[in-house]
Amino acid sequence: MTDAFWMILCLAGFWGLGCAISLLIVGPDLLSKPSRGVGFMVARAELIGLSWTLGIAATSYLQFIWSFAGGKLGRSCSVTLAVGGLLLGLLAMRRAQMSPALVSSQGNHAEPIRRRTVGDNHSTDDAFLTRVCSLIVIGLVAIAFVQTLLSPQKFWDERAYYGLKAIVLFQDRSIDSADLAHADFVQGHPRYPLLIPLAEQHIYALLGHVDDRLSKVIFPLMFSGMVFTFAGVMMRHIPCGTAWLGAVLLATTPVLMPDDYGFLTGQADAPVACFEGVALLYLWDWLTSARNGMASTSRSSVIFAAVYGAMVAFTKDEGISHGLIRTCAFGCAALFGIIVHRRIHQQESDARKQLSVRALIVAATALVVIPALILTPWFQHRRHLPMTGEMNYFGRLSISSLWHGMPTLKWSVPHLIERMFGEATMWGLQWWFVALTLVLFPMRTLRPAQLFLLITLSVDIAALLLAGMIAPITLEEHIGGSSHRFLMQLAPGALLFAIGQIWVREPSHNAA
Repeated sequence: MTDAFWMILCLAGFWGLGCAISLLIVGPDLLSKPSRGVGFMVARAELIGLSWTLGIAATSYLQFIWSFAGGKLGRSCSVTLAVGGLLLGLLAMRRAQMSPALVSSQGNHAEPIRRRTVGDNHSTDDAFLTRVCSLIVIGLVAIAFVQTLLSPQKFWDERAYYGLKAIVLFQDRSIDSADLAHADFVQGHPRYPLLIPLAEQHIYALLGHVDDRLSKVIFPLMFSGMVFTFAGVMMRHIPCGTAWLGAVLLATTPVLMPDDYGFLTGQADAPVACFEGVALLYLWDWLTSARNGMASTSRSSVIFAAVYGAMVAFTKDEGISHGLIRTCAFGCAALFGIIVHRRIHQQESDARKQLSVRALIVAATALVVIPALILTPWFQHRRHLPMTGEMNYFGRLSISSLWHGMPTLKWSVPHLIERMFGEATMWGLQWWFVALTLVLFPMRTLRPAQLFLLITLSVDIAALLLAGMIAPITLEEHIGGSSHRFLMQLAPGALLFAIGQIWVREPSHNAA
């Protein structure tokens, strides 16, 4: 069979598995938005985006679990995942379409059951803007695919840290390969997570040979999945055309695409931006919905945020700190919202107040328990891998190291400011966008959803500065060589914050 057949099967398997998981979490509501006036792609944007990103993540994770349990990787495993994923996806779609709730919704042309979409009157101007922006997104995704497939893996990180592991996994058919446990062989990062190598190995296993050009297809898929999910979720809170305009802004952020280290390369920073961006998006969605009295109907958003948060840590080690910061920021912002709400609505019944607190407790529990269950096998496996010096940040963290690292801030803080604002023509205007909306609408940052993003972004940047204070290599090499890639991971969250500041409106009695 030709490579084209196997690649089609691979893509179909990704889509089917991700679609099945998405519909399992949400139910038929993902199919309930009417396509009349906007088109199928716009109406199903969230499902399309979730299918690609969850499909890739789940395929890698299931391969890991299979090998962790003693199974052999290879074509039989990958064919089973691809065919099984496709069948599960088709079955999930069929069952969702036959759901009585969906049939009733479509028959009455009703709004989605879970949360109503803002601006669904489809005025002429809004429909035109939606069509134009969605076509731009499709064009950008097509360009990303073409540019990605024009060259094989070429940068050091994508070859030494990820591509090499994928080849070893393909040849040795196990995550317990002796080569992967050899510190010198894996060039200093034996404990790097395996989501990307396993996804590439999956493609090699289907093809029957190594092709580091075709294996890069997973990166534009993640790019498209992130943008479509962004548009789909935003349509719940702002008019359709405006949501797709935001998706265009995300898709044209230079540091994400077409920068060489973004989604056009086989490194982990862009996938981290994808998974972290979607995790932030769904927690922002939960807080925005809760602000409008719909917390009890948005549990799926918390589940998605927890799953994507776990995938950040399964993609790169920065995901551990991202997860801690994201979860703590969510808890702080939600508690702030509850306290402010109680002071404003003291006349309301205790039952409603308890519902908000109960919803927060459930959400916080899910954000801790779900990633812990997903990542426990990986952390158990990585215990047996050697630790190299530059990875042991937690081991170096102490009062003494922080004190002696204080002088580094004289260089790292100006460097970071220059990179965020002075090099905007190279990396994008998202940080100027954030600063401008903070100046113009400072009180809107007190909304829990906006406060959550602001805390998360601020502490993430502080974590980068802290890493420079305790890093074992020269500051200019460590921060100077990685700051643009770390800021890339935060770019979707920064853009989401700015959009929330400008376009998202709330009922007057809730407005900050």
